[in-house]
Amino acid sequence: ILRCGHYEGVDQRALDACVDDEISLGDYILTGGELAAMVLTDCVARFIPGVLGSAESPEEESFSDGLLEYPQYTRPREWEGRTVPEVLLSGDHARIREWRRRESLKATLRFRPDLLESAEPAGPNDPEGVEGYMFTRKLTVLAVPLALMLAVCLLVPVLSGLGPFFGSVVLGALLGVALALLLPLAGATRLREPFAHLLWIPAAVTLAVLISQYLSSMGVNIPLLRLLSTLDTRIITVESAFAAYMIAFSVRTGRGI
Repeated sequence: ILRCGHYEGVDQRALDACVDDEISLGDYILTGGELAAMVLTDCVARFIPGVLGSAESPEEESFSDGLLEYPQYTRPREWEGRTVPEVLLSGDHARIREWRRRESLKATLRFRPDLLESAEPAGPNDPEGVEGYMFTRKLTVLAVPLALMLAVCLLVPVLSGLGPFFGSVVLGALLGVALALLLPLAGATRLREPFAHLLWIPAAVTLAVLISQYLSSMGVNIPLLRLLSTLDTRIITVESAFAAYMIAFSVRTGRGI
């Protein structure tokens, strides 16, 4: 028997006297427990023989092997310019299994990376196994930052030829973009941020400061921005990195990349 609470819940005395176990669906609030009871009933009923059309249906669902499920496609083959992946139409079951495994890993990495550590391996000969995928992921996390650092170090002599101002601006921009792109590797959110476009406002302010500093370096005096018209290349690099980071981060999270 599922006892459904309302508003603030159930009287604690009734809980102590009548309830064997308490079940939570997640960190959100409902007006009543009836919807939660329906969700629980539906989840459990799926495992009763005969409820689903096939006994194998519950075996390839999200969380069945610790991963999110791969994308699903139906007819028609093409819809509004979007086509079904060719591998699914090939009839090659081995390739289809590999594709499904790979897409499950991609979906889990994007939306629930916390599940990867406890996901079940598909088998010792699985080319898209969790262990191999995690190794590749860890290698990427190590290699990409080192490669970017090496690239920046190699570019520093080239940037010095642009002059102190533009060299600092380009160096800062490279560092800011690299930081924004490295955040997903560090486990930062990959979900879409609806207000990411607001980052363009502080980015625009920072760019205006950089422009005033450039004008100051050319001998143009703007009294209103005199306090901001520093020619310290270290400060210019930081400002440029800050502006580039906000722009790149806005584009990445705004699109859920």
